[in-house]
Amino acid sequence: MNATPNSHNFSLTNPVRPLVGNENRSERVKSLSNYNLSDAHGLRRWFSEMLWRAFPSASANELSLKAAQALDVTPRQVMNWLKCENDPKLRYVMAVITLAGAEIVFDRMEK
Repeated sequence: MNATPNSHNFSLTNPVRPLVGNENRSERVKSLSNYNLSDAHGLRRWFSEMLWRAFPSASANELSLKAAQALDVTPRQVMNWLKCENDPKLRYVMAVITLAGAEIVFDRMEK
């Protein structure tokens, strides 16, 4: 399915970015209704947000190094996922969901 970027409910003016200060990313990630999951780009964007949740980092480069080591992939592959350029295999999706869930639990324990 080759769709143009304009056909998605995705705005390039609000790119995925690291947490700043006390900002809470879970508000953006919490609801799957925020993503158009009927197309590949929506799914890729959701996975990109899950990577940020699972591997809290100050930058995309730092995240790519952390995630690459944990998932046994290259940092370049993680950067491709962050830029929504590739689909992850199911084993990576499940690993990231597991880590993101643990991160949510630890985040709530700190509060």
